[in-house]
Amino acid sequence: MYKYKVLKADGSIEEFKTEKLSLDSLQFNVGGFIQVLPRPEDFGIKTTGTVYVNEDGKNLGLLPNPLVAPSSYDVLVGNILIEEKI
Repeated sequence: MYKYKVLKADGSIEEFKTEKLSLDSLQFNVGGFIQVLPRPEDFGIKTTGTVYVNEDGKNLGLLPNPLVAPSSYDVLVGNILIEEKI
């Protein structure tokens, strides 16, 4: 079983628990191709799980996500998906 949290670009948060999501479901939640965020703590995201972002978010012109802090080298755009095994 996994716990998921979607930090949406509109400032809302969606949480749910389910079995591990498929690649298609991961992509649906971030709105495109997924990329694992290697250092989520750089953006103020505290988790022991995996954080996924939209790989092409900046090229697609997605807005910065207001729920996370910009790092000294980057800003996250679009929806962000946090996956934690429970």
